[in-house]
Amino acid sequence: MHAFLSNGGAAGARIAARDWTRHPLGPIDAWPAALRTSLGLILGSSFPTFLAWGPDLALIYNDAYEPLLGMKADDALGRPLPDVWAEAWDSVGPYARRVMAGESFFFENFATRLERHGYPEQAWFTFSYSPARDETGAVCGVMCTVIEVTDKLRALARHKEAEERLALSLEASGNIGTWSYDLGTAATHVDERFARLFQVDAALARDGTELTRFTDMIHPADRPRVLAAIDHAILTETLYDVEYRIPQLSGVDVWVNARGKVFADPETGARRFAGIAVDITERKRAEQAQAAAERAMQVSEAKFRLIANAIPQLVWSAGPDGVNDYLNSRWHEFTGLLEERIGGNGWLALVHPDDLPLLEARWRASLASGAPYEVEHRMRDRHGEFR
Repeated sequence: MHAFLSNGGAAGARIAARDWTRHPLGPIDAWPAALRTSLGLILGSSFPTFLAWGPDLALIYNDAYEPLLGMKADDALGRPLPDVWAEAWDSVGPYARRVMAGESFFFENFATRLERHGYPEQAWFTFSYSPARDETGAVCGVMCTVIEVTDKLRALARHKEAEERLALSLEASGNIGTWSYDLGTAATHVDERFARLFQVDAALARDGTELTRFTDMIHPADRPRVLAAIDHAILTETLYDVEYRIPQLSGVDVWVNARGKVFADPETGARRFAGIAVDITERKRAEQAQAAAERAMQVSEAKFRLIANAIPQLVWSAGPDGVNDYLNSRWHEFTGLLEERIGGNGWLALVHPDDLPLLEARWRASLASGAPYEVEHRMRDRHGEFR
């Protein structure tokens, strides 16, 4: 193998193995020194690089460039660059011709449509075009180093779209604010809804302020727990999810559910701790009201059982399915049955068979209407007699 191809990897081996006799470049042994030198440079590069040499701009490239060709890689070596990228030549061709006239160009996030996988696709590249010259200074070709940035730009577009959707959702919600704490600069930025929750000037919050300006507003009883949750989420990069109170000038606490995590900026890599804060005051009030109602019901149930055990009547209660959940002591004395009857349908099992249809009819009608019912029926006592 020729020395300038020896470190060229698979691409160098293909160039050496090809018969160039009938190609416009001619046999390798006759290639000019400038072409050999230029090929040595591109084949030794770890960046995707190609050389388009001569009037026809014959394409020669290194291993790193081959994946960018897709299906074109099967027969691209040595073909004229305008033929290989015919679908994009209207956009890049004029620059290639200007490079042949001695100019250089650098493009960032250059958009073009290619057909390298059997179908047209939009792709983006960052690349440089520069002239390849011979020993006299004459331009003999175009040298290009190129990096595809399609995936990166699509990811950024998805990220931007997601942020726009989020902004619309937050705007529609009316009670969800956003916050962001820059781990590099320690500046905290929040939107107007978040600033309103914390009674902080909205303009100051948008421009950035200290995190303590917000954490100091948290209810003293909740603050240590919230600070510990923030430290843990940042240290471990796990989900931050905490509820706390913010005392208001009105004297009424606002309840907030804050959620967030550490994010890395897809472009700069800068890390920020960011998320949302939701006003959950109404939910908390509803939960507190429900808890109060449940406590009141428990007190009422305790009073009911205390009274039920003190009166001489038989007392029981059952769910809509007829299953007992309470039987008073008089019921047990009358029937002679023990506590294990709770959870069954003991209040029906002891009714005289002839009276049971009427009782069940009245009971089910009461369930449907919500109205009380009254019925007389016979019931077997502990001695086996119906009373």
